[in-house]
Amino acid sequence: MKIVAPGVPSELTKLQDIKTVFAEDQVIEDVLIEGVSLSNLKQKAVEIQSSRLDKVDLDNSTLEKLSLGDVSINQSSFIAADFSESSWHKVSIKGSRFGGTQFQKSTLKNVQFHGCKFELVNFRFSKCHTLLFKDCILNDADFYEADLKNVIFENCVIEKIELSQSKLKDVDFSSSELSIISGIENLKGAVISQQQLYDLAPYIAREFGIIVKS
Repeated sequence: MKIVAPGVPSELTKLQDIKTVFAEDQVIEDVLIEGVSLSNLKQKAVEIQSSRLDKVDLDNSTLEKLSLGDVSINQSSFIAADFSESSWHKVSIKGSRFGGTQFQKSTLKNVQFHGCKFELVNFRFSKCHTLLFKDCILNDADFYEADLKNVIFENCVIEKIELSQSKLKDVDFSSSELSIISGIENLKGAVISQQQLYDLAPYIAREFGIIVKS
């Protein structure tokens, strides 16, 4: 699987008076946003293009219908942020935290997460096409009725994941630690290892009403 990396220009303008820019401009382009707190920011339909965000705090922000294209994000925090109905295309995110973050009804395509931590993150009803989760921790990630296509979980720790009513195609869990799956009947289209199959056998048996005698 080939993921298209973000095309971020080498020369960017460091954004000043950031909250005013977010309030006044619907399109933010070719900028560096670095070392700032934008917590509790509330703005709808902001578009960020060809930019980089480093050490940005967006905790408790509400950015519904946010649109990101060709964006690199590093060591940032998105605790309790609301990105409902957002669009993420050609985005790279490294070393960042997501807790109670809302991505429901969003579209993510050509997105890479490296070394990120997810806890109680909501991807319900989202389209997740051509994604890479690498060296990530996911605890209680909710993909209820989501559409996952060409998604790789590489060397991740997946402590709990919700897949009820979801649709999977070429979703590879095989190199990750996979613990608890809700909606295991929707694993059609997934790739798992032989060891994972053994580990998931009790959940499969329970789902299909199979009694296993020792």
